[in-house]
Amino acid sequence: MRGVTSLQEELFVPYCRNDGEVEVYSKSDFVFLHRFTVPGLSQRGEHDMIACAEHRCVYIADSDVHRIDEKNLSVSKQELHCKPCGLSVVRHRRGSVDTVRLLVACRLSGTGILVELNAQGQCTREVVLESSLSSLWHAVQLKTGNYVISCRGYWCARGEKIGIADRQGKVKQSYGDWWVPCGRKLLRGACHIAVDSDGFVFCRR
Repeated sequence: MRGVTSLQEELFVPYCRNDGEVEVYSKSDFVFLHRFTVPGLSQRGEHDMIACAEHRCVYIADSDVHRIDEKNLSVSKQELHCKPCGLSVVRHRRGSVDTVRLLVACRLSGTGILVELNAQGQCTREVVLESSLSSLWHAVQLKTGNYVISCRGYWCARGEKIGIADRQGKVKQSYGDWWVPCGRKLLRGACHIAVDSDGFVFCRR
């Protein structure tokens, strides 16, 4: 099993199998409902998945971003010029209108890049992070417009770090740098992050 996400009353579970198989279960009692195949889904390269209620679809990231439509389970693929890793959903409000985007944390030649995609899979925004963030894992946008990111700071780092980057990709603050002699436990391994309504950041390893 490579992950899990829920949409409406269903749980979507991709498996590490040759055919890119995804199984669907009832969210209320975990009863198996059906399965389908995502063509081209890598057996070992899946990094993240997320559901979007507004777009009524599930996204899976491996070497590309795959979108599975909830209504008819049709699959489309968005090819990026950088390697996708973590996925999250961002919401922009202008007046009384909410616009929903998919935020993709990507890597390219040792550089972290944040890419926003609209419902049609078109890139609407791209943020290149400063060079000290060499191995980006995941990113979530805050209400302020800044981003919470998880990454490996430098090639020689012994742990990961969580940071706050502005809309230009400059890091404002961070936690987890291995060279800081503070006696605290370091972050270990790739981690996903979430932010609650009070602004608290949670990370999963």
